[in-house]
Amino acid sequence: MRYVSIQVMRHAAELDLIAYEDPVFYDRLERARVQATDRLAMIQMLGRLVQQVITTITALVSIVYFFAVAAAAVDRRRAAGVRGREPFRLPRLCQEFPPDAGAPPA
Repeated sequence: MRYVSIQVMRHAAELDLIAYEDPVFYDRLERARVQATDRLAMIQMLGRLVQQVITTITALVSIVYFFAVAAAAVDRRRAAGVRGREPFRLPRLCQEFPPDAGAPPA
């Protein structure tokens, strides 16, 4: 963003003072200065918007996936005849080592 503004300033510094007395030239110079920063800011905002859309979609997909997995776990418990008040059992992988067994053998 700074590079374009510096280029506009360098060009303006090279001009004669007579050019600044022309209102049409000065208006063009001012518009070039403003647009140099505004367009880059607009591109940056567009990039942030795209990033936020991607983040939102990823979060929504993660939430939907989580609820689908949770619903499948509830359906499995119901199919197995487990009642609502019984404790939830961890998968077999976590039950291989009881809490009092200490660390797994190396």
